[in-house]
Formats: sequence, structure tokens, C-alpha cells
Amino acid sequence: MDQINFKNEEEVKEYLQNTEIEFMFGCEKEFNSDSCARLGNFLEVVRKDYKGAGTAYKTCCQTYRNPLCCYKVGQFYMLGKGGLAKSQVGAFDSYRTACIQTKTKDEGKNDRIAASCCNMGLLLTQFPKLREEFWNTTKEKVDYSKADCKTEISNLPTDAVQAIQRSCDLNDAVGCNFLSQLYMTGFENLCKKDFKIAAKYAEKSCELGDAGGCHNLALMHERGDGVPKNQAKADEYKAKKLDLLKGNTSLQFGAH
Repeated sequence: MDQINFKNEEEVKEYLQNTEIEFMFGCEKEFNSDSCARLGNFLEVVRKDYKGAGTAYKTCCQTYRNPLCCYKVGQFYMLGKGGLAKSQVGAFDSYRTACIQTKTKDEGKNDRIAASCCNMGLLLTQFPKLREEFWNTTKEKVDYSKADCKTEISNLPTDAVQAIQRSCDLNDAVGCNFLSQLYMTGFENLCKKDFKIAAKYAEKSCELGDAGGCHNLALMHERGDGVPKNQAKADEYKAKKLDLLKGNTSLQFGAH
């Protein structure tokens, strides 16, 4: 392909049009879910056509269970974006659809599976009054015949802790930090307060680059909670936290 002169408005316009057609053809004619994900991303980021992006992502999620698409649908539902009315229930359904998919060779998809599991867990902990409604969405019969990934039958999260555990198992830093916090305080009848386990997940979170995990781990070493009291270690993790805060990691929906 000839090199594009991005200073030439007509060449750029033609290039973008051809790119959109390529993604659309791959999605609608070749039934390639990754092309659908790229189409949604193109419409969202380049065209700023959020309604078109929402439609592309939602169709991709419902038809193929592509984790990239389902994660985006979850975000759109949380924000009330892309023609999708704001709905925690809709977000939960989309996040869970991604969360229960099998780990793939595509790290980008694995990252979205992990982030979706974390957000699924967040919804279950932050909106307890909606839990019954959340789970009712999973009882509907769904046709998985066109799905890219087979449902992870052996690892279906059935509660908040299991969802966040899967997120951490897939190396989501925010998920590991959140899991650590649940073990610091104990969560309902799903996990007992256990600082030793909390320290293990805080350490993993910190190693994966979450400043909150490093902060909590520093406090644990300072106080001797779940780990031997060690001021040198505490100072080490405080320094790592400050280094990581040059970026911005927070425990929020869409922070992944």
C-alpha cells in the first residue's frame, strides 16, 4: 500500500473511509468478531460516532461473546453512552459474559476478561439491592453457537469474591488489590478476614503495578498485619507506591 500523506486532507479522508469499509466487511460479511471490535473502536475513537460504536459493540458481544466487545458494552451501559441507557444490570450482563469466557492466546482479550470479572465483582459489592436482578439476567437461555470462546464451565463465578478472584488469577492489578481489601475486612459469608491472604494479594497487586496495593502492603509491614513487622519493607513499598503514582491507578469502573 502506498504511503499516506497525512497532511493531505483528501488522502486521509480516503484512507479512513477504506479502513471503515475493511472493518465493516470483515464484521458483516466474513463474520470476524475481531473486525467487529475494530469497527466499534474505529467508530468510537475516530468517527466519534458513539451510537454506531455502541451498536457494533453490542452486536459483537451478543453474537460472538467477544470479550473486547462485551467489556466495551459494559462500559457504555455504566456511562449511559452510545445509545445505551445507563444500566447497572445491562453492564453486569455484559461484564459477566466476558468474564466467563475461556482464557485465550490473545493477551488483549485476556486483559478484558480479567477487567470484566473485576467490574462484575464491583457491581455485586456496590449494588447489593440489585443482586437478584443481576443474576436473573444470567438465567436466560443464550445461543453460544457463534461464540469465539467456549464458556469456562469449570470456573463460572457465582459470587463477587469468585469473580474478583478470577480477575486476579488473570493478573489484573486492580482486581488483586480489590481482592486483598475484601480479605482485610472480610466480606459477608464469602471470605473471612485474613491479613495473611490479604498481604499475598496486595503484594501481587503491587508487583503488577497498582499503587493502592503497594500502599496497603506498606501499612501491613509497618503494623505487622499478616506479615512480619518490617519498617525497611514498609519504606520500600511506600517508595514504589510514589513511583507508580506518576501514573494514575484507581479502583473505579472503566479504570482498566
